[in-house]
This record gives sequence, C-alpha cells and structure tokens, in this order.
Amino acid sequence: MPSPPADIVSLRPALVARELILTANQRLARALEQSWAAEQDAIGRTAWERPRIYALEHWFNTQWERLRDAAFPPALAASPANLAVEQRLWRSVIARQPDIA
Repeated sequence: MPSPPADIVSLRPALVARELILTANQRLARALEQSWAAEQDAIGRTAWERPRIYALEHWFNTQWERLRDAAFPPALAASPANLAVEQRLWRSVIARQPDIA
C-alpha cells in the first residue's frame, strides 16, 4: 500500500473538529485532503464531510467573494490586486530591506 501524500498526524485533531486549515499552496491542500480521504477509507468509512482545507490564496478569494456578495461597501468599491501588482509590491518591500535582498 503506498504511503499517503502528506503526513496529517499533527492535524488530525483539527480535521476531526472541522477546523479551518490554511496551506501555502493548492498542491499541499490537495495532498492533505488526499491523506485524510485515505485515512477515512482505511478505517472503513464510506462517506465523510470534506475537510476545511484551503490554499491561502483560494481562501482569500472566497472570503472576498462572500464580502462582495453580501454587498460589503469596501468590497464593492475595490478589487483584489492581480499577480503583477502583487509582484511589484513585494519587490518594493524587498528593495527597502537591503539585508534581505
């Protein structure tokens, strides 16, 4: 039997409690979900709720959409930065920190 894609031992209590788990990227989120599914299969469960595991960027976008759908004024008046703007902002921050660059 192949090993699971990610070790979820330390996350098990949070997964069981259906707590929100945010990951650095979609690949890690998917690996954690697959490991949880494999564990559920191994204990004979045939159905379970999808764990609340999201890549941070996906979670941010979902929250932004919820605010916009709820007609939250700041969300209606602006939009999230696109990738080019984000990169320009990060370059600016890094450039101001000479010991990091």
